[in-house]
Amino acid sequence: TTVNSSPTDISGQGNHGVMLSGVSYSAADKAFKWDSSTGGRRIEVTGVPTATGSGNFTHAVSMWFKLKTIPGSGTSRVLWGMVGENDGTDGSPSSYSTPHGIVNASGHISWAMWGNDIYNQTAVVANRWYHCVWTYSGGTTGRKMFLDGVEQTFNTSQTAALNMVNATSRLAIGIYPHDLATSALDGYVSNFKIYNVALEASEVQKLYRLGR
Repeated sequence: TTVNSSPTDISGQGNHGVMLSGVSYSAADKAFKWDSSTGGRRIEVTGVPTATGSGNFTHAVSMWFKLKTIPGSGTSRVLWGMVGENDGTDGSPSSYSTPHGIVNASGHISWAMWGNDIYNQTAVVANRWYHCVWTYSGGTTGRKMFLDGVEQTFNTSQTAALNMVNATSRLAIGIYPHDLATSALDGYVSNFKIYNVALEASEVQKLYRLGR
C-alpha cells in the first residue's frame, strides 16, 4: 500500500516490504516509482504465508500500475510474482508453483504460473494508469483477470492447477521472484493488495471504483 512512503502491510499480518535497488516513493504520484528497468529494482516481502499442495492457495492480487514504455520485442515487464522460499528461490521453481503477472512486448498481461502461462487480449499502453486484479479459485480452470473492472478473456485455455510447494513464499513486486534480477518494471505501482480469497466480480468493481 502507499498509505506510507514505505511498503507497509496494513492488514495487521506484519508482511512489510523493502524497497531495493532504485525503487523510491514519489509523493507527487502517490506511488512507488521504478527508476529504470535495469538491475534488481523491486519491492520484496519474505515470509508470506501460502497453502501447500496443488490448487490450495486460493487468492487474489490487486494493483494499480503505469508503465513508462511498453517493453518492446523480446522483453517484458514483471508486475508481481511469488515463489516458494525453499522451492524456486534457487532460480529453478517447480512447474506451476510460481504465480506471477507480466506485461509482454505487445502490451498484454499474463496470468502465469511457471507453465501454462495465459495472456489477456486487451493490450495496455504507456503512460496510463491501470487497475488489474488476478484471482485464483482453485483447480485447473480457476484463474480470472480483471482490467479496469472488466473481466478479461485469455489467448489460450487453462490446462493446469497452481501447485504451491512451500508454506511460505517470497513476494516480489516489479521483478521476477525467482531470481530478483530479470525484467524489472519501468514505471509506477500503487495500492498493491493480496487476498487469501478469490474476489468476486462485484468486489473487483468496488476496488476499481474506489480509485487509486
